[in-house]
Amino acid sequence: MTDRIARGMVAFIAFFGGIGPWVADYNETHIFNPRWPPHAVFHDGQVIAFASASGLLALAFLVRRRGDAWTNFLAAWGAASLYWLSLSLAALFPRGAWLDPELRDDPSQYVLTIPGNAFGCIVFGALLAVAGGLGWRAHLGGARAGGAKGAST
Repeated sequence: MTDRIARGMVAFIAFFGGIGPWVADYNETHIFNPRWPPHAVFHDGQVIAFASASGLLALAFLVRRRGDAWTNFLAAWGAASLYWLSLSLAALFPRGAWLDPELRDDPSQYVLTIPGNAFGCIVFGALLAVAGGLGWRAHLGGARAGGAKGAST
């Protein structure tokens, strides 16, 4: 049971990590923002493409039948983590910020007083931790039961 929950959580994270940037960035605040120089738009396009690719890769590993189930789960978990990890680190770069100055006073950019991107990193990071723990628990349960491939994840 824990293996199905862990896989479902990773699928949820991969799906929303893959479509989230399209919803959040493919609009007048990012891609169509006339104040953004072309190179900034280029990099946002890179982020959107990366998020979509990592989400699709995670989903591909979740449905993969060949190979070791635990290794496939770890690959899916890792691919689903990439977007959220890179987003979490982005604000640490010089002049990086969760929001553009013109959006700082816009209440729609916040969830529970936290910038939306930061809130997403917190929520999806926590979900990834839980999914990883459940996957590990299922892996250990399968190994203890004598599973040749280590888990039924």
